Amino acid sequence: MRAPLVLVSALTALVSMSPAWAAAPYAWNAVDNGELVQFSRPDTDDGSETDSRLLRIDCDDQGHIYIGGPFASGAANGDTSGEGNSVTFESGTFHESRMAEMVAFGNGAEFSAAVDEHDPAIQALLLGQSLTVTHAGRRWTVPGRGAGPMLRRLLDICRPG
Repeated sequence: MRAPLVLVSALTALVSMSPAWAAAPYAWNAVDNGELVQFSRPDTDDGSETDSRLLRIDCDDQGHIYIGGPFASGAANGDTSGEGNSVTFESGTFHESRMAEMVAFGNGAEFSAAVDEHDPAIQALLLGQSLTVTHAGRRWTVPGRGAGPMLRRLLDICRPG
């Protein structure tokens, strides 16, 4: 009766290949009255955990939209200045690289890349599609499911006028 052992082994392999966020209670959530949308552990935007946010989308006072995430610095890319860093977003048929800056938030350094509401990365998330992010050799995927309603509200808040 080897079938149960094979099934358990297959499930163990599947769980070990799951992305890091699958084991933790990560979810799309809105912070600051909808002015910040992030894929993170809910209620951890207080600076207490440096690895609690895998993607951040917000805008500045002029309505410019930014996508941010964990900044991979040091040996991974040899540049801690924040200049010359590239981040790549992929989903479905698009693959785009953008320049990103290093910014300091309460939970540590993050990359920040300027986008607009028509950017393919934003549109993919609005449609509930997963978004793969690559920065300095680190690659991760965040699910798009659940992002749409919060992201639409954020875009409404960010529009000038």
